[in-house]
Amino acid sequence: SFRLHLYVKKMDGQIGVAEGTLFQKLDLNHQLLELEQKALLGKEETWKFPPLMSSSVAKDQEKKVKKVYPPLRDDFESSSLKIYQDLKQAVQAESKGEFNSAELFVIRERQILTLSSGFSEEELESKIYAEVCFSSRKGDTQLSEEFLVTRWGSHPEQLDFCQMCWESAQYAEASLNTHLPQSGNYRVLLHASILNTLLHDVLSQLYMRNNYFKLPFKPKDSLFIESFSGHPFVLKLDPLKDYCFGSKSYSSEGLWQKPEVLVQNNRIECNPCSSQISQYLEVQASSVEGTIVVEAENLVSKEKLLKQGEDVLEILQFSGLFTNQMDLTFSSEIRLARLHRASGGDSIYIKGGNLSGHFPSNFATVGWAGENVVDNQIGYSGAGNSYYGPEWALIEKVSVSS
Repeated sequence: SFRLHLYVKKMDGQIGVAEGTLFQKLDLNHQLLELEQKALLGKEETWKFPPLMSSSVAKDQEKKVKKVYPPLRDDFESSSLKIYQDLKQAVQAESKGEFNSAELFVIRERQILTLSSGFSEEELESKIYAEVCFSSRKGDTQLSEEFLVTRWGSHPEQLDFCQMCWESAQYAEASLNTHLPQSGNYRVLLHASILNTLLHDVLSQLYMRNNYFKLPFKPKDSLFIESFSGHPFVLKLDPLKDYCFGSKSYSSEGLWQKPEVLVQNNRIECNPCSSQISQYLEVQASSVEGTIVVEAENLVSKEKLLKQGEDVLEILQFSGLFTNQMDLTFSSEIRLARLHRASGGDSIYIKGGNLSGHFPSNFATVGWAGENVVDNQIGYSGAGNSYYGPEWALIEKVSVSS
């Protein structure tokens, strides 16, 4: 099967558009006719695919990003088996808790983009999904807890199976002895997997697409975060970051992509704009694909960030993070967290209660910690999102209610 985007000229000067999957074993003409009828129901302002670049310009701009793990490219079956064996070995090596289950999916995808403009390129990508679940029982009682850990990656090194098993077993045991949080405002430590989601919400408000559709929009030269006093950072959109789901050498419109600086010195430097929107607004098109990259100054260790004299709530897992791209709020029940207490230097585990925040408010004093890491995710739509930057961010005045 393959997916087709169909654009149809309409009598009123606009165009209709529809997208659908075509199957080789079904009548092709009938499928195309159905897709054409769907396209005629929609309407957009007229626009055209950008013209092909001259060979000399294209060669200068064409840069291919690494998106497939070489052994999976060369020998998919043997390499998949090796990844499975590594996961199995990690499970067997974990001594704490009881092993419940594990899943592993290894995918190699070939995507070919062919446009009516004459643009044609293909891309090979590897995707690896793993999950492990250990449980722990409290003494001789029937009380038990389990803890599911999941990861996505393009490269096996992005999925530390031993670390996943340790987290699952450790946090299953910790879940047997937890406390409800006291209501109040907290300093909260967020992992890269959460930052990936939150920053993609913010990124949506930088795109010129939002300006065209009259949605919340942050224009160039405006402040990224009002009253910012946190650790300085640069925010980039990098389509050439290797082994990231969000990276892409070219856009769906056939434009070669290049890195863009989005935010520097807390000022918005660029509003990403597709060719379609650029024709509507009569502005220049830019890169719209890429991995979100945070380049932070004053990076410290996680341990140092926790020793600043105040309690810190470290989120280990949300029950389900809900975010709103319109007002940049977020909330979730706390599946498991660790409260690092300044007095005494000890910590307790927290479970339950609801956390809610607002990106512009809570990130105004952000602090960054840890090594730079890659986080890959697959969204509900099937699209991949990627983050590259510090593993941890400390934010303040986050509301928690019990």
